[in-house]
Amino acid sequence: MKTAVPVSDLSRPSLDAAGWLLTSGIQDLGPAPETKGGVNAWWDVRAESYSFIYGEITGYAVSAYLFFYEASQDKAFLQAAKRAGDWLLANGVEGCGLIKNRVNQPGFKVRYYDAWLFTFDQWISVYGLACLAEVTKETRYLDKAREMADFLIKNTARSDGAFEAVYDTAKKKALSSKDKWSRQSGGFHAKALMALLKLKELTGNPRYAETGRALAAWTLKNQLKSGRFVTQSSDRSTHLHPHFYTVEGLIAWGLAAKDSRILEAAVRAVDWAFRHQHADGRIDSFYKNDAFVPFVRCDIMSQALRTAAVLQQHRLWHPPAGSLEKLRDCILAHQVLAGSQKGGFLYGAEQDGTIHYHVNSWVTMFAAQAIWIYDVIGRQKKHYKMNFFI
Repeated sequence: MKTAVPVSDLSRPSLDAAGWLLTSGIQDLGPAPETKGGVNAWWDVRAESYSFIYGEITGYAVSAYLFFYEASQDKAFLQAAKRAGDWLLANGVEGCGLIKNRVNQPGFKVRYYDAWLFTFDQWISVYGLACLAEVTKETRYLDKAREMADFLIKNTARSDGAFEAVYDTAKKKALSSKDKWSRQSGGFHAKALMALLKLKELTGNPRYAETGRALAAWTLKNQLKSGRFVTQSSDRSTHLHPHFYTVEGLIAWGLAAKDSRILEAAVRAVDWAFRHQHADGRIDSFYKNDAFVPFVRCDIMSQALRTAAVLQQHRLWHPPAGSLEKLRDCILAHQVLAGSQKGGFLYGAEQDGTIHYHVNSWVTMFAAQAIWIYDVIGRQKKHYKMNFFI
């Protein structure tokens, strides 16, 4: 793959990951309109099969392909981004215009909340579509992003600035539950700030800025003094996956608005995680009852690396000596180095220790971007500005 920056041994893992996203088959290239252009959640190493096309992850993929298109100027990435964007356009849910959760591949029969559409997932697709509109100048992508955003603001935004977690298409109303972090209102919805920012830039509509300010303010009110964001209201625990989603949205908004209070909150949240980093570089995935659970996920470590690297580049936070390099090595230990899945990244373990033998699409996207931000942009002494953030 050609690249606009010098390719070194340090950037090779990221380029290999980008190549896997482009050519491995994780993006469905078949003729069926229900799956064509959509991105599978993972390749199951043991079953040797794909699982399901994932609406949220296809939204991420648009941004991922655009990120590497900007880095490489290789039009194959732009074409892949458009295929993913077209899948989003083709798979809206009648009556609300939001994107369906999943389309199962043959052999994968697990059902998943058919009537529930997750607010967070939808904002990821809004951001991807808005970014695609910015690059291609095609109004159909922006029209869809605006349609979705306007529906979400009207139907899921609360008066206090937060979002309800779910839109129930059967009952035609928004709701939240308390059984899992992804089904309750939480700081992780702050990642929607990226989409709201992009729509404000592209349309000039002040409603997006107003919604973003209210969401950011609510998010900051829910941060603990330690820097931690509670992600499970029932037991006050923290899953670091949504914890870092919160950080990502705050960084994007804070940098754009030059808001020191928001950026300071992001710094405290990142610093809290790194204060508990293991000597070998690992960062655990789950915190409960004042202790970390000793299992790691590659996507979470990648989120930690990329947020820390961005804050470091903007001279907002100074990581402990060697901490980012060690974390990078822990991430790279999850990369597949040979065979048909070369370049992809393995998922890791759940909070109960269950290992998933999945070469995972969003894990690979997060890891590829994290390595690129740290290895390439950082070593060029540049400041990454959160463009096409995954």
